[in-house]
Amino acid sequence: MTAPRGEQSTHAPVTDLPGVGPGTAEKLERLGIATLGDLLLHLPYRYQDRTRSVPFDELEPGKECLITGRIMASNIHFGRRRSLLCRLGDGRGTLTIRLFHFSRSQERSMRPDTWMRCFGDVRIGPNGLEMVHPEYRLHRAEPPPAPAELTPVYPATLGLTSGRIRKWVDAALERCEAALGSTLRDMEFAGLIQAIRFLHAPSNDPDRINAARERVVLDELTGHYLVMKQRQALLKRQSTIALPSGPRLGRQLLKQLGFRLTRAQAKATGEVLEDLANERPMMRLLQGDVGSGKTVVAAFAAVRAAEHDCQTAIMAPTEILAEQHFETLSAWLAPLGIDVGLLTGRQSAPERRTRLEAIREGRDLVAVGTHALFQSGVEFHQLALAIIDEQHRFGVHQRMQLRDKGRLPHQLVMTATPIPRTLTMALYADMDVSTIDELPPGRLPVHTHGAAMRSEERS
Repeated sequence: MTAPRGEQSTHAPVTDLPGVGPGTAEKLERLGIATLGDLLLHLPYRYQDRTRSVPFDELEPGKECLITGRIMASNIHFGRRRSLLCRLGDGRGTLTIRLFHFSRSQERSMRPDTWMRCFGDVRIGPNGLEMVHPEYRLHRAEPPPAPAELTPVYPATLGLTSGRIRKWVDAALERCEAALGSTLRDMEFAGLIQAIRFLHAPSNDPDRINAARERVVLDELTGHYLVMKQRQALLKRQSTIALPSGPRLGRQLLKQLGFRLTRAQAKATGEVLEDLANERPMMRLLQGDVGSGKTVVAAFAAVRAAEHDCQTAIMAPTEILAEQHFETLSAWLAPLGIDVGLLTGRQSAPERRTRLEAIREGRDLVAVGTHALFQSGVEFHQLALAIIDEQHRFGVHQRMQLRDKGRLPHQLVMTATPIPRTLTMALYADMDVSTIDELPPGRLPVHTHGAAMRSEERS
């Protein structure tokens, strides 16, 4: 069955666009962009107001704006740094354009009476207001009025600027809009197309921008939820190694811990062990503040796998956290005869070979590590349980790579990131959820704060 024409367009690779070769495609992939549809959904994180050319007598230092003026004079200044200075006037004031890096052709092009339109930050310089290295364009006559739409600024990456991404988005819109629009109108999704089109070139109307973002986000969350529920239904039809209660090593662990489990820890542990006893692969999210005792729940799960001579892989986002897990689990599990190994990227070649051999032969029943665990050279003897700590620090493909190293192993995902219940239901619709909602005695309460990120930090 042939896909609709609009769907074919959105699934076309970005290399179909002019100027996007294999090297550029690799850079775009770092941004999660592989198809034209990905490009259309790569939305701006902020906008620049280039809809009005600000008169020179209204300029304010510290603000970015669009200006238009006529070149009055230009010269090369030899100070601490050689620079090209260009004096502009608009009949209401003057401003200096300063270029530290310039070519001979730029110097020749900045002749008196040439019109210049610039966008950049205004600052106070030695001779009054100035712009340093703004975006600019020269015109023989007075340029036409500025466009009515805001200029989008896109998330970028090393080797790609927002301006280049903007050109490819425009090209993708032009290519996909007719086919995609007709297809989605038939499916009563015209509002989505209008929202996407508007967000890439909006008018200066914050309310309409927010409404369009909400429309796209609602569609993304709905699609994500449906995919997660479909994945959950598929998982229920699959089977893996069942890990029922065995030689009671868990009871031995409980006796030697030196502390009593909290009510929430005991409840979460019971839910995890009950899942592991089934042939249906476990997919469970374990939530709990830092210090609430998620690691001890993971330890009981690893002991259950070890009772069946099966392995557990515990993946942490940083080497420091992996080493902490290794030390804690070694202290708890070694007395039970369960060997725990550590695999990280900083280990020497001989040490790494030793660990890989122990994992391959099944001597390390618990393997703790970073992203090194899912690399191609790592082979497990019989992996039955994968535990991922702070899962949002790993990509979906990385987690799937770890899962593929066993016969669809059970998965336990742990996070200390507080996630509201409604958001959990949407983002993790394919998982069962356990929550440790109390701290062990003597622990200080955890306070969570939100902080807005400055635009320069996001870019």
